[in-house]
Amino acid sequence: MTQVGFYTGCLQQLVLQPTPFCNLACTYCYLPHRDEKASMSPEVLDAAFCFVRDARLSSDNLELRWHAGEPLAVPLQFYEDAFIRAKRILGSQTVLHHSIQTNAVLLNADWANFFKLNNVRIGISIDGPSEIHDARRLTRKGGGTFHKVMQGIKWLQACNLSFDVIAVITPQTLRYPSAFMDFFADLEGMNQLGLNVEETEGSHISEAFSKDNFESNFRDFLENLMRWSRKTGITVREFQSMRSRILNGAGSAIRNTQNEPFTILTISSNGDMVTFSPELQGMIHPIFGNFSIGNVLLNTPNSVSFSPSWFQMAADISYGKALCRANCSYFSVCGGGAPINKLYENHSFATMQTQHCLLTVKSIADVVLSAMEREAGIEFVPEHL
Repeated sequence: MTQVGFYTGCLQQLVLQPTPFCNLACTYCYLPHRDEKASMSPEVLDAAFCFVRDARLSSDNLELRWHAGEPLAVPLQFYEDAFIRAKRILGSQTVLHHSIQTNAVLLNADWANFFKLNNVRIGISIDGPSEIHDARRLTRKGGGTFHKVMQGIKWLQACNLSFDVIAVITPQTLRYPSAFMDFFADLEGMNQLGLNVEETEGSHISEAFSKDNFESNFRDFLENLMRWSRKTGITVREFQSMRSRILNGAGSAIRNTQNEPFTILTISSNGDMVTFSPELQGMIHPIFGNFSIGNVLLNTPNSVSFSPSWFQMAADISYGKALCRANCSYFSVCGGGAPINKLYENHSFATMQTQHCLLTVKSIADVVLSAMEREAGIEFVPEHL
């Protein structure tokens, strides 16, 4: 059995990056190649799907997630062709589920009709009303993008297409919490609201992490958002998933797809492959290099040869997960943290708590547990108090 063969049936998400280019210049962006206008060729698409098929990586269901810079920066015809190739090569082995994350600026009627025809799950990146969104999500000339995003969303609404939202939470968000919640309460077609706290990744240093009062303000924001969610009936992704993890049973640990090899496989526009956290794709590190395990144009499953640095990375990630398991009471609802955050916050995979996990795991778990305890008439005291 080849080294890749050890991971048969592990793959849950294939992240495909049709282009590293992004048409926007968000101030919190970490992508290192967002100015490059390369696009994934048909040869790379075929090789990527054949690699997954021949390695028998996927289970019965596989999400094909189109991500990276701005995935709509390539022509619609790219996806028409790509979906046909994916079905032809992988369709007999697994059930394919396409999803796409877009800033919505380039959305139009043709895109909306294509998404509807192909049952594509759509994620929209919008941070809230204009006073929040336009502070950070900018055009390349420095202008706000809120009205362009809303115009894109109108095309989805016209097709009766629901969509998920990811909002990046920054200090600006916490200055306008009521406006944030009022905006999303009125956003027609939103399926669920997801929260991404501004992160330190690559060359980007999170402004949120540098604010002394951000953690306490964020926790207050979460408490208010929990009440808002209950009142409006709107699903908040983080609350829903955390509640599910808690109800799955104390003492058991969820599988964290970011710290298990080949649970996620990310393939760049030029065919380079990275596993673990998708954000590692395109990054360069003095010890681990470009994190790549090979290139689909150059390697078959039988010819992939993991480098010593990759084995070191995998060992460090595993050790960091073991540290979390042994020392963190939140392990059963987290599974050991995200390698990308450990590396760029703590400068090592072989570590435990990050500011990111303090905010997006521990704070959310405390808020959800507190709400569940109130439902049961029991007082919950967070661990850190």
